[in-house]
Amino acid sequence: LLLIGLFFLSTTIGLAQTTETRRVLAGEDVAKFLSENGLFRFSTFSAGTYAMKNGSTAPALLNYNLLLGEMQYISPQKEVLSIANPQDFSFFKVNDVTFYFRDGYKEIIKDYGTYKLAVGIEIVLTSEKTTAYGSPAGATKTTTLSSFQGLGGNYNGGYSELKPIENSVITKKTTYYILDNKNSADVASKKNIQKIFGSNALVADYLKSNSVNFNKREDLIKLLDFYAQQAK
Repeated sequence: LLLIGLFFLSTTIGLAQTTETRRVLAGEDVAKFLSENGLFRFSTFSAGTYAMKNGSTAPALLNYNLLLGEMQYISPQKEVLSIANPQDFSFFKVNDVTFYFRDGYKEIIKDYGTYKLAVGIEIVLTSEKTTAYGSPAGATKTTTLSSFQGLGGNYNGGYSELKPIENSVITKKTTYYILDNKNSADVASKKNIQKIFGSNALVADYLKSNSVNFNKREDLIKLLDFYAQQAK
């Protein structure tokens, strides 16, 4: 497969999930392949809010670490720390973007009131075993942060760079979800859409009349916008 720019080497599409993979050579900076903001969802740690399940809220400097899959904050000592026990929090809000923790962090794309469209991103980095002749022999163990160089960086921008000491493979899985009014997360598949909206005839007709790609954000927004309009 041809490598084009900084994109992933291959893409596979499954049920409401897109999986992208890319090979990273030893010494290459992983951060630049994850997003335009490197390891993080946002370019800097920004003024945000977290809410506890008892209803209390508090401000914090927050950012979402894509590689670790963790919400992080700046401590009073200017250290980058991860939120402990995220299941005890109601939600996190950063730059007007809301995250819920439901078996992993889910970023809200659009809030319809009684239900929400969300996306979850999982990034796995595995080391690549090499044969005696120097050719790849496939991915092996999951790479830990101890297998990287340059895990420093200033707190405002996060880690400046992250370089594996051996050839590695990045796997990025993007999955879309529907969160109900209790914020339980169901994969946004046709089966689950039908289950969530019950026997709504208009939704059934829409699915019959329109080719909906459940891996595409735009298609899901159109479907849910349609339902929201009909429900008024």
